[in-house]
Amino acid sequence: MSLVAKSQSAPVFFFYLLLILLPVQLGRHFWPKDSYIFGIRIDYLSPTFYLTDVVIFLLLILWAQNLLVTKRKFSPKIIFAILCFPIALFVSAVAQGSLGTGIYYVAKIFEMSLLSLFIASEIDFRKQIISILGLLSIGVFWQSLLGIFQFLGQKSFGLWVLGERSFSAQTPGISLVDLSGGQLLRPYGTFPHPNLLGGFLAILVPAVLLLFLNQKRRSPLLFLVLLPGFFALAITFSRTSWLVGFGLSLLIVIKFIWGRRIKASWGGILTAVGAALLFLFAFPFFVQRITSFSTTDSHSLILRLKLTSSALSMLREHPLFGVGPNKFLLFLPSYFNLKETIRWIQPVHNIFLLVAAEAGIFGLISFIILFFYPIFELFKRIKKDAFSKIVLLWFLAIYVLASFDHYFLTLQQGQLIFWIFLGLSWSFLKSETPSKTTSKTVLE
Repeated sequence: MSLVAKSQSAPVFFFYLLLILLPVQLGRHFWPKDSYIFGIRIDYLSPTFYLTDVVIFLLLILWAQNLLVTKRKFSPKIIFAILCFPIALFVSAVAQGSLGTGIYYVAKIFEMSLLSLFIASEIDFRKQIISILGLLSIGVFWQSLLGIFQFLGQKSFGLWVLGERSFSAQTPGISLVDLSGGQLLRPYGTFPHPNLLGGFLAILVPAVLLLFLNQKRRSPLLFLVLLPGFFALAITFSRTSWLVGFGLSLLIVIKFIWGRRIKASWGGILTAVGAALLFLFAFPFFVQRITSFSTTDSHSLILRLKLTSSALSMLREHPLFGVGPNKFLLFLPSYFNLKETIRWIQPVHNIFLLVAAEAGIFGLISFIILFFYPIFELFKRIKKDAFSKIVLLWFLAIYVLASFDHYFLTLQQGQLIFWIFLGLSWSFLKSETPSKTTSKTVLE
């Protein structure tokens, strides 16, 4: 391999390493005065340097060196779509005087945007998607097993080197679920919250299922990923993740059954039996969890509605540039009384409202361009390329998750999932529709 070829492959190596390390939460937190509210440390306001940041920086440095040699040109529309949002955040930060954690947040979004631009430019979706899904399935496997053991043991396992926090069912503020009159610890994996673990599994488990069903010789390794994956998704007790993960999986299975592409086999029979047993075991808990908003979780619903009302009030009072990047929590005490519910110092559970409150109308427009412009491009190709339908389903999954939670913008692993997916979407869109003589990926 020539020196130039080796230099061009180095950033791709770090991208693959990033995919493997995506679930790892290991990082160094810093606690400036702006990261405290009512004298309590707020993780969302803490500037944090993660292990995955190191990998991204090395990737970007090596990529920049390659660009100086190759003088590669970028598509203006991709650059505009990806970078308009961090630019809008920077303008909001300057307009509102958002220093400290605000500038850190802008830098973080700019970092993720450059990562997305790298993927769109340097990753060949059709040739590398199988490798990408294979590497991500490693995270699905060990996160699922860890989550299952956390749930069974009702505590963490001390894997601090991977970023697992120390907790048990008795830890104050820990996420619990009410089941049959008792409370159980929801699994975290190495994520900061069970909802993010659920979102991670909800997006990737259906993708692994799609890969598994399309293989001529179905890999037993992927089958071993799916079994704990579905079970771990179930015990996260994340309602939105259930809707997305199990909903997408059901659509995928129906599509292949309808197309008569699934043949009877011992693997298929065991999968069907396992799914049926899991459904019968979990169905009563699903019903209880779904209906809990009107019973045990009614207070949670009320607080979410108050966060939504606060976001709308911030937008109404600061329409152009919002309250400033990463300033939602700092302004929140002015909009409703938090002293009795201190653990609910959280961003609004909708990233579109969060962007509108923090960056105003201009920021919201830029974010809508970032998110929805690829969708319009996909619709142009939906009749020419069957895989565009799958990418659209993933967009729908992220849209649903993003409409009921905030982690795609506020937490490191959520940001990685979001911007990696956007980069892969653009990588797919820039690839030409294959002709009849062009080999297709296994997913097509």
